[in-house]
Amino acid sequence: MVDEMVADTDPFTVILFTEPLARELWRYKQYVHMRRVEIVSELDEIIFRVFGDELNRRMSEYLRTRSDPDNTHLKVLVRSYYPQGEAVLKSEYKERYPRCWKKRLASKKYTRRRVKLEKKRRYEMPEPFGFFDTLLPQQYYFMRNPETFTRGCSIGSGTRENHSYYALAFIDLSNRLDIPTFVLVYDKDNALKFVEKSDRLLVLPDSMGSNCDVDHAVVRRLMKHALKVEAVRRRDYAEIKSIRVYE
Repeated sequence: MVDEMVADTDPFTVILFTEPLARELWRYKQYVHMRRVEIVSELDEIIFRVFGDELNRRMSEYLRTRSDPDNTHLKVLVRSYYPQGEAVLKSEYKERYPRCWKKRLASKKYTRRRVKLEKKRRYEMPEPFGFFDTLLPQQYYFMRNPETFTRGCSIGSGTRENHSYYALAFIDLSNRLDIPTFVLVYDKDNALKFVEKSDRLLVLPDSMGSNCDVDHAVVRRLMKHALKVEAVRRRDYAEIKSIRVYE
């Protein structure tokens, strides 16, 4: 089992909570990565939205016997929907721009490719914490000998599996040796803050037992007396008010 593998590795864990970036900071490059990306025209977007299932079905039939490496056939197919797409666009423009919908349609700007400003929050933290872009709580399981780690989180099946296996193994191990936990918060101003150190193991209860083959009775037994931790957030989820530790 995993606990036998990590028993002699001087283990410890770090729990990282993250607040959403403050709304007013999304305008500044020191807090956000920004880049301009080209996206499809408004007309193409409507066609993919309204007729996407039909397009996919027709494209799948075509690809059964042929290939389309440059999307030549796909582009022809999309263009064949332009009259229907323009009818949908006309209806939406009438509702959205009641005073100037004719002028907007006449300009044909809806046929041009567009440029979108893409924004992605900066995670300016020491490795490995800055590698992962998520607001979900994360627990890192470190082994000093050898210098390695794994990460548990509810974001996907792989991280849920890691979290279940390692948390349960560390809980079992903590009955025989001290496994400290450090709690950090990456706050709404992109500042990494130390909250507390616990000499006893703390675990995130999120998704515990998911995506692993440990018997549910074993999960319940191990979790029953484990110290669990959660962030107490404001009602609007914008800020963490406190960190709660409980059994």
